[in-house]
Amino acid sequence: MKRYLVALIGILAIMAFVAAGCGGDDDGDTDTGKTETTKTQEADTDDAAADEKAKELFVASCGSCHVLEAAGTSGTVGPNLDETKSSKAKIETQIKDGSEGMQPGLLTGENATEVTDYIVRVAGK
Repeated sequence: MKRYLVALIGILAIMAFVAAGCGGDDDGDTDTGKTETTKTQEADTDDAAADEKAKELFVASCGSCHVLEAAGTSGTVGPNLDETKSSKAKIETQIKDGSEGMQPGLLTGENATEVTDYIVRVAGK
C-alpha cells in the first residue's frame, strides 16, 4: 500500500510540474489569444484607415492644385508631387508656411502631420 501511495504522489507531482509549464508564454504580452499574424493584420487595417483619412484630407485640401496619383488628383497649379521628391521636413514647412501661391496653414496639427506622412509614403510610387 505504501508503494502505491508513493507512486501516486510521484505521478501527481509530475502532473503538477507539467501543468505549470503549460500556463502560456512569458514574453510579457498581455494580448492573450492573439497571434502575431492577427496583430499584423490589425496594424495593417489601422494603417489603411489612416491612409484613407489622409488621402481624403489631401484630396479636399491639396488635390485641386497638386497631382498625386495615389490620391487620384490631377491639379495643375502646384507642383506634381509624384515628380518632386521632397523630404518630410520640406513638406511640413510648405504646408505650415505656404509659398509660391500656396496659402499657409491649409492643414494644421494632426491633419498636417497625417497628410505629410501620406505624401512621403505614396508620392512617386
